[in-house]
Amino acid sequence: MNKPSCRPYESGQSCGQVRAHFLRSRALPIAFFSTVSVLPFSSAWAQSDEAPELDTVTVTAVNLYDNVGYTRRTTAAGTRFELSPKEVPQSLSIVTEQRIEDQDLQDIEEVLTNTTGISASRIDSNRVSFYSRGFRINSYQYDGIPTLNTDSRWYFGEGSQNTAIYDRVEVVRGANGLMTGAGNPGASVNFVRKHADSRELTGSVSGTLGSWDQRRGVVDVTTPLTASGDVRARFVGGYDDSDSYLDRYAEREKFGYAVIDADVTDRTTLSVGYDYQNTHASSPTWGGLPLWYSDGSETDYSRSFSVAPDWSY
Repeated sequence: MNKPSCRPYESGQSCGQVRAHFLRSRALPIAFFSTVSVLPFSSAWAQSDEAPELDTVTVTAVNLYDNVGYTRRTTAAGTRFELSPKEVPQSLSIVTEQRIEDQDLQDIEEVLTNTTGISASRIDSNRVSFYSRGFRINSYQYDGIPTLNTDSRWYFGEGSQNTAIYDRVEVVRGANGLMTGAGNPGASVNFVRKHADSRELTGSVSGTLGSWDQRRGVVDVTTPLTASGDVRARFVGGYDDSDSYLDRYAEREKFGYAVIDADVTDRTTLSVGYDYQNTHASSPTWGGLPLWYSDGSETDYSRSFSVAPDWSY
C-alpha cells in the first residue's frame, strides 16, 4: 500500500516533523482562549469576599376584587369562580361604578342600553324590554343569586331600578347554564350591590339638575360599627323628581339601601342588606299610537302628544 505523500513546509523537515509542528500550532490558540475565559472568572471570584448587596425591592399588595376603571381584575360571572374576564369562556360585559358615574347612567335601562350586544325595545313611557342575540332577556340575578324568570306579559321593572345602590352590572351573553340552570339563549344580567368596604368613616353627597326640571340627590355613607372595623355599615339613599317632554307626564322616585358587613374570619364575610325603591309615574302612556288614520293618511303627532289622562298614575 502506498503511503500518502507530504510536502514539508521548510526544507530539511520530514513529514513527521511537519505534522508535529502543525498540531502544536493549532493547540496553542485553544489553550490561549481557554486561559482567557477562565482567568477573569477566577479573578472575580477571588476578589469577592462578601456577597453583593442588592437593591431593596418593595412589593405592594392590591385588592384583586376592586374595580379598575371600566373593567375588573376578576369576576365570578358565568362560572362562580374568580377568574379574569379573558378566562371566562363566554362573552362578558361589566359596567363598573366608575363608568356609571362618568356616563351618568342613572337607571338600569340606561346601563343596558349602553352595554355591548344589548338592545332595548320601549313599549310605552315606563315599560321596556331588553334583547340579546334575538332573544328577550328574562334571567336576572342579585349578587349572583338567580331570581324567577320574568314573564313577558308583565313588566318586571328592571329598567327603572336606580343605579346608585349598585357596584357594577355584569352581563353574560348566551345561555348561562352554570348560574341559572337551562339558562336563556339571549343573556343573563347580574346586579351586584354595594358593600361596606371601608373601615373608616367615608361618605359622599351628589346632586344633579337636568332638563324638564329634573332634581336628583344621592347620599352614600359608610361607617365602622366596631373599633377594629370588622363590622361595618353602609347606607345609600336618594330622591329623583322630574317632568317630561310628554304632556302631563312626571316621575318621582325615592330609593334607599342599607347593608351591614361583618368579617367572621379572614376569609368569611357575612352580609345582611335591604333595599327599597318607590317610583311614582303620573299620567303614564300605555302602549303605542297608530301611525295612519283610517283613510290611509299618515298621522302627525306633536312630540309632546299623549292620550294619558291627568288622573292616571
